[in-house]
Amino acid sequence: MAQTTPHNAEYAGTKIYDFPVGRILVWASPQAEAENHLRTGLPPSPAAQPALVALGTAAASATSLTSTMVDLLPPPPTTSSTTINVAGAAVGVIGGLSAHFDGTTTAKDVYLNTAIATGSADGTQTISGTVEIVWIQLGDY
Repeated sequence: MAQTTPHNAEYAGTKIYDFPVGRILVWASPQAEAENHLRTGLPPSPAAQPALVALGTAAASATSLTSTMVDLLPPPPTTSSTTINVAGAAVGVIGGLSAHFDGTTTAKDVYLNTAIATGSADGTQTISGTVEIVWIQLGDY
């Protein structure tokens, strides 16, 4: 999945799933991912540049990726590749404790959120891997 990361924002969120309306119990959020920079006119990230990738019920709205931007799976420790068009190391993560989400009024969404410095131009990064969310609908009341 490709994400455009504007240089003025340096974060992006892409909706990848819609839960049905109702109360949702998420048991676990296993995630395996690899991050690859396909950047136009941008230098590669320095070796120490963290590539934050998380799952949340809200789209990324800041580079810090906190609160509902990471409430399904916080960012695992990753580092972006130092070479353009070369993927960073794949990471496998299992989410923490179970969590309840109240989607009885408005169904909850799942966003793949990222944050990475893009320099002085827009960048595009490609995220590949598998996201599996184990959940149950507890009803719509």
